[in-house]
Amino acid sequence: MSETPEEPRKKRPPPSARRKVMDLLARRDHSEKELLEKLADRFPREEILEAVQFARDNRWMPDEKDLSLRVADSLHRRSKGIRSINQKLKEKGLPTVSGDPEVELEKALRLAQTKWSGEEPPDRATRERIGRFLLSRGFESGIVRKVIYEKL
Repeated sequence: MSETPEEPRKKRPPPSARRKVMDLLARRDHSEKELLEKLADRFPREEILEAVQFARDNRWMPDEKDLSLRVADSLHRRSKGIRSINQKLKEKGLPTVSGDPEVELEKALRLAQTKWSGEEPPDRATRERIGRFLLSRGFESGIVRKVIYEKL
């Protein structure tokens, strides 16, 4: 048996901000703010800005308004209130959206009905529990009041 010398390992090119931006955008859409935050500790700011501009020039990054609407729609389907939705958008550096009070009331009522059996009128403790739950989901206090005092 003859021995063959080990083949040298192929060296990877050094990581670049451009490559990392492409990797991140291949997984899911990111806002510019998200990309800047994720890359800030690994690359110089100028390199990150160039990489983001490269992605924008190649149309790999979605329009901020379009991305904002998609994120808001996703959170809306998960029965989040408008305050929660706008907070998430703000964290991502995206423009906020306005909520339809009728839709918000409908979502809040549907959530409240999951917390309350509906067999008899809820007592004070149940109303308080439902109110805290709805507030924690990001519904405005006016909507919560309507649900627990007028609709249940």
